[in-house]
Amino acid sequence: MEDIRQTKEWGRYLESCGWVVDKVGDISVFIKKVPLMPFSMMKIQRFYGKLDFSDLKRVKRKYKVVYTVAEPMNMVVEKWKINTKPFLPTKTVIIDLSKNEKQLWSDLSKTTKQTLKKNNYIDSRLRGNDEEEQNDKKRHSGKLSLRNASRIRFYEAWKGSSKTWLMGEKRFNKLLDAFGEKASLLVSESEGEFLSGILLLKSKDTANYFQTWISEKGRESGAHYHLVWKVILECKKKGLGWFDFEGILDERWPQKKWAGFSRFKKKFGGKVVTYPGSFTKWF
Repeated sequence: MEDIRQTKEWGRYLESCGWVVDKVGDISVFIKKVPLMPFSMMKIQRFYGKLDFSDLKRVKRKYKVVYTVAEPMNMVVEKWKINTKPFLPTKTVIIDLSKNEKQLWSDLSKTTKQTLKKNNYIDSRLRGNDEEEQNDKKRHSGKLSLRNASRIRFYEAWKGSSKTWLMGEKRFNKLLDAFGEKASLLVSESEGEFLSGILLLKSKDTANYFQTWISEKGRESGAHYHLVWKVILECKKKGLGWFDFEGILDERWPQKKWAGFSRFKKKFGGKVVTYPGSFTKWF
């Protein structure tokens, strides 16, 4: 399973945001200069196996790194301090897409199945341009359809629906530029109004539920359940092996505002995966 933080696309994105990309062994690391100082900080994220500490020292000397954050997939970084405010989620839900559709359906919660069975859903192709969107509006007035969205419309809907954090528009565009065809902007729509959306990022074998938003109307109608289910099935059809919900509440370092969407993500089944944590070291 390849996490997006160890892909060349993620490296391109961070480079466009002012980070330097290098390697410690086969592991991608990211370095950024501390403003107004001759020093740098480094982050090493979602990697497998042990760090080559001799090579790590070489890279740290090269860039004058004074602070390092490591967030591994499967190991504890011994003698480093635990970071109580991790950069990345330390717990997530991952769906195994090698299961057949019947098995995936069986894993859903009872309420999720009931929502998906509602008859206001049009199983559209998750693709289309503006002309196709207009034709669909005429054919399916009042019903829910699922499709791809343009950058502008997706971001405007996200901005209008967000109650907390919103990615800056420049960073949003840099991310999409870096990932190219491995990024998708997927929405649920009714009568020309976007009700929910998913910014999906893909590695060679994994789809990441990277960012998402839901309007009030979308929340009331259950539109996002339809969108998530359809996207999971589309990812399976395209041969991906895993669907990563990209973070749920971790009781070790709880963030109360994560409780609601964590319950939602768990309703789609999948396996709860707990990472070792976030580790830091000065000098």
